[in-house]
Amino acid sequence: MTAELRRKIYTKKSDKQYWGKVCEWKEEKIRDITERNHMPNIFDDKELRKEYYTKYYPTNKVPLLLACKKDLAYYFNCNADVLVHNGRGIRQGTIVDADFDTNIAEVNMADTQHIENHPLTIVRRVI
Repeated sequence: MTAELRRKIYTKKSDKQYWGKVCEWKEEKIRDITERNHMPNIFDDKELRKEYYTKYYPTNKVPLLLACKKDLAYYFNCNADVLVHNGRGIRQGTIVDADFDTNIAEVNMADTQHIENHPLTIVRRVI
């Protein structure tokens, strides 16, 4: 699931291709191991897949799969479309900048066309 997320958020074509190949390789290995051991897997069992996606992609929060600063930098990349969950509703916008020292994102809000600062914890990228 981490490789799948990286394939979606990394911007360079070579990175997307690399993580796409990693996804294919991991799926093949997971299927092989689960078939040999007569176990379910997230590729064939929709309920199991939903369970894992719910766990690692919590509603209104950043995915728990972002493992390093590079992942965060690409997830909160400039010009990325985002949803801001501010407690009063969900608003759409585009990231202008993200500061990982203060954990604040500058977001150009679609409804007002004004740049607002929001904690990274309430900003979720549209993937």
